[in-house]
Amino acid sequence: MSPPSPQPIDTHAWAPGQQALGWQHYFGGEPLDLGPGSHLLAHSSMIEDRRGVIRRLTPPRRFGHPIVSAEHPWEHGRVFRPTLWRDPDTGRIRMWYGSLPPVVKHMQVPPYILLYAESDDGLKWHKPLMDIVPDGDHAMTNIVYRGQHGNCSAFEIVVDQRETDANRRHKMIYKGGRDSEGVSAEELAFSADGLKWRAYEGNPVMPYRHDCNLNLLFDASRQRWRAYLRPYVFGSGLWPSATVGVHHRRRVAMCESRDLIEWTKIRTVLGPNEGDENEFDNIAIVPCGGTLVGFLGTFEENERHEQRQHVQLALSIDGVSWELVAGAGDYLSPTGLEGDFDRDSVGVSTAGITGGASDPEELWLYYQGSRWTTGSFDGESSIGILRVRGRRFAEQFAADEGWLVTRELVFNGNRLTVDARADGELAVELAEYPGQPIQGFSVNDCDPIRGDSSAHQIAWGGNPDLNALRGRPLYVRFRLRNAGIWAFTVHDGDVQR
Repeated sequence: MSPPSPQPIDTHAWAPGQQALGWQHYFGGEPLDLGPGSHLLAHSSMIEDRRGVIRRLTPPRRFGHPIVSAEHPWEHGRVFRPTLWRDPDTGRIRMWYGSLPPVVKHMQVPPYILLYAESDDGLKWHKPLMDIVPDGDHAMTNIVYRGQHGNCSAFEIVVDQRETDANRRHKMIYKGGRDSEGVSAEELAFSADGLKWRAYEGNPVMPYRHDCNLNLLFDASRQRWRAYLRPYVFGSGLWPSATVGVHHRRRVAMCESRDLIEWTKIRTVLGPNEGDENEFDNIAIVPCGGTLVGFLGTFEENERHEQRQHVQLALSIDGVSWELVAGAGDYLSPTGLEGDFDRDSVGVSTAGITGGASDPEELWLYYQGSRWTTGSFDGESSIGILRVRGRRFAEQFAADEGWLVTRELVFNGNRLTVDARADGELAVELAEYPGQPIQGFSVNDCDPIRGDSSAHQIAWGGNPDLNALRGRPLYVRFRLRNAGIWAFTVHDGDVQR
């Protein structure tokens, strides 16, 4: 059998699950209607009750070395924040990434640039030299855009399959520079091939210049784009500048658009808790079934302006209300080790691929790591890979014996599997309101699950067939003994005993 072909995941497309769409109906007495697919147990929306079970993060594994580093003079020792897409014609993986010349203190708009690379496997990258955007004496570079007004930062690129105009198939929102009137705001650019970009004639598309990385997400249920970025309304009423020594509390906000041109007002959706000393600089969002997994850039800046970022995990079922894993700490931290490219600061990008490892379910998430020069704005940054197995971001775990029961559900399927690791054992019970076992499907009837698998098949007395319960409201109760569970999957197909 040939190895799996690496496939970038579409981090910009999302369809809300029944946890979100059926939420109001649920509290009106209706069960959640779950069709075939996987459902994370990390978010509290799926949980009715727990006893002896804790929710804890599942740390990703690092490759340990960068896969893209600065090698050309126009990359200025730093590369960061990739976006990926697979070319259906060539099969190659395309990467757009950013760089930044040395920052001068109090510079209003640093001149970020957009660059391009290609790969067959997502691990080894080639930077083609082209005569698109020169840099000083270098006529041939892999720079593809500098922005309409001398800055292309916090960019997000999407390949819009719904677009009928081929010249607008590639779309990019980015933080622009200052125009002739001194206005700096979000700008829009289009491209037919992802290499030669042209600015939208109606720029800017958002008022004001929103700091931090921008994340785009297309809500398929409402046919609307969402942009996650930092808001510009803040308590001090003063915008930071060379003469104003104050910075507002960083937080995450959201706005919406049907066409990436006209946008709603920006509203805060996630900020630090009262008494929390951290700030939320940005969020990178990866859809996982009906759940949005957010990698929250938690920001710190010391008196020497060394900006250090670590990453926390945030979860949402609607993209508006977000929850953190209480007391879990960082999902990803700088190593602090001399010589590591991610020694001082880390941030996750909205870029990932599957099928890039011997385990076809392994997900590679791309991230940037930095080493800062002491007392300076400047430093080095490179792009690395985090390895995540399947949907394993946060698990429900019981060290001894614990119980977890889901919300009331209706299965439109005929078989159930779980993504779980049981050093002891795991058993599953199906119960009816108010929690009484259905005959033949009690925890004692269940064939115990042991070992580690993303697809343990659940059976009762050797029978996994759930056709008899199709459409019947029920609860799923898990008994865990030295075991953890990440997700369950509803299947509708041939049942193999």
